[in-house]
Amino acid sequence: MSSKRDVPNQEFVMPFGKYTGRPLSEIPTKYLDYVLGLDNLWESTENAILSELNKRTDWNDGSMEDEFENY
Repeated sequence: MSSKRDVPNQEFVMPFGKYTGRPLSEIPTKYLDYVLGLDNLWESTENAILSELNKRTDWNDGSMEDEFENY
C-alpha cells in the first residue's frame, strides 16, 4: 500500500507536527517556512516544502515575518 507521498500526481502531505496529514497547499506559508528551519528534516519533506513554497508569491518576497511563536 502506498502513501500519497509515493503516488505520482498526488500532493505531498505533511508527515508530522501541527498539520499532520494535510496537503502542503493547505498549510500556511509561515508554518512551512518555520519547518524548513528544523534540524534533521527529511530530504523528501524539505524538497516537497520548497517546491510548494516556490509556487507561492508571498514566500521570500520580503512580506514574511521572522517570528514563529505560534508554531
